[in-house]
Amino acid sequence: MKTELKVIFFDFDGTLVNLPIDYEKVREELKELFSEYKIVSEFRPLLASIEELSKKVPKEPNLEKRALSILDKFEIESLENATPNQPGIDMYLKFKKEGKTIVIVTRNCHLVVEMALNKFNIPMPKMILGRDDVDYVKPDERHIGNVMKTLRIKPEECMIIGDSDIDIELGKRTHVKAVKI
Repeated sequence: MKTELKVIFFDFDGTLVNLPIDYEKVREELKELFSEYKIVSEFRPLLASIEELSKKVPKEPNLEKRALSILDKFEIESLENATPNQPGIDMYLKFKKEGKTIVIVTRNCHLVVEMALNKFNIPMPKMILGRDDVDYVKPDERHIGNVMKTLRIKPEECMIIGDSDIDIELGKRTHVKAVKI
């Protein structure tokens, strides 16, 4: 017997909307911020570097927050030239019309997701889980694991739709079918 899909986890950037974030400028501003603390880095991978390097300056408890606010700023600025990803939006709307619970799971900030959904007239999902909404971002299984527990759903009742290997890795870690578009 085939299990009915109940929850669809959608990635955001690259799946529903394309944000032209200038990551080199983000990294330059981060380098400037961290240079105040004599820390040099290329900030690759970006989020992991911010987290790890911020821990090296315990006397500055808001350093990680300040660094992430730089990334937030560039994400929000990128909305001006953002474009919709129509194949992803069509899938999103199809599942929404079928009555599936839609959850956006992203490493972007929550605010940029809401702003982009409004800009492109995409209906709001049941839940948005941005990097600022969770303690652990994907591909860490806890990014969606808590939602699955809260909604009392099993991995086979879910699907992840995304555009990157991170989304596929999240599927493997959570035993949820993942589809790359």
